[in-house]
Amino acid sequence: MNMNMTTTSAETTHGIRYLWHFVVRIGKVTIGGFTQDPNIRAGSIMVGILLIVGLLAPLISPHNPYQQDLMQSLNPPSWKHPFGTDLYGRDVFSRVIYGAWIAIKICVIGVGIAFVAGNIAGALAGYYGGWIDTIIMRIVDSIMAFPFLVLVIAIMAIFGPGLGNLYFAIAVVSWCQYARIARSKYISEKEADYVMAAKSVGFPDKRIIFGHVMPNAIAPTVVYASLDCALVILLAASLSFIGVGAQPPVPEWGAQIAEGRQLLQVAWWVATFPALGIMYTVIGCSILGDGLRDRLVS
Repeated sequence: MNMNMTTTSAETTHGIRYLWHFVVRIGKVTIGGFTQDPNIRAGSIMVGILLIVGLLAPLISPHNPYQQDLMQSLNPPSWKHPFGTDLYGRDVFSRVIYGAWIAIKICVIGVGIAFVAGNIAGALAGYYGGWIDTIIMRIVDSIMAFPFLVLVIAIMAIFGPGLGNLYFAIAVVSWCQYARIARSKYISEKEADYVMAAKSVGFPDKRIIFGHVMPNAIAPTVVYASLDCALVILLAASLSFIGVGAQPPVPEWGAQIAEGRQLLQVAWWVATFPALGIMYTVIGCSILGDGLRDRLVS
C-alpha cells in the first residue's frame, strides 16, 4: 500500500510539474510577445485594466452600486456621477465597475469549468479511442446538435435565473468544443516519439496523459479559452438582457442595458456605458486571443 501511495504521489508531482512548466511557458510567451507582438501587447493591457478594475471594485467605486436615491434619478453625467445615475438614482459608474467583477467571474468560473472538463474528456477520447472515444464524442455531438443559445436558455429555464445557474449553464454547453479540440490534438500526439518512449519504460497512462501529452496538447484549448471569454461575456449579457440571466439589482452589464433600454431617448447614459464595457472587454479578449494563437499554435 505504501508503495502504491508513493507511486501515486510521484505521478501527481510529475503532472503538476509539467503543467507548471506549461504555465511558465504561457507566461514567457505573453511577456515575450508583449514587446514583439502588438496583439499580445494591446490585449494584455486591455485585459489587465479590466482585471484591476474588477478586483479593486470595492476600493475604486465611488458609491455603493446598490444604494438608491430617488432624488438623484436620471441625473446626466457630472463630476459627482461620471456616468450619470439610473432610474433609481444609483451611480452608473459604480455599477459598471462592479459589472467588470461579474464579467471576470463569468470567465473564470464558466470558461474555467468548461476548459477543465473539456480537456479531460478530450484527453480520454483521443488517447484511448475505441468505445471511450465513441461514448464521449456521441455525448458531444448530442449537445452540439442543439443551437448554443437555445440550449443555454433551456437550462436556465429548468434551474431558474441567477448568476450561479448562469455559470453552470455556460459550462455544461461550452465544454464540448474544448473536448473536440483536445481530442484532435491527443490523437496526433499519442503516436509521437516521446509518448512511445514513455510507454516503453513502463510509465502508467495517467502519467503519460497528464504529465507528458497534456502540456503539449493543451495550447490550442488555451487559445480557444481566451477567445471564448469574449463569447461567454456576450452570451451572459444576452441572457441577462432577456431576463433569464443575472437578476436586478445585480450590476451585470446585460441587466443594466435591459434596465436602460426604455430610457435611451431621455437617459442615454444608463444603457450606453454598460454596453461600452461589454465592447471593451470583448475587443480586449479577442485581441489577446489572436496574439496567443499566433505564438502558441502557429
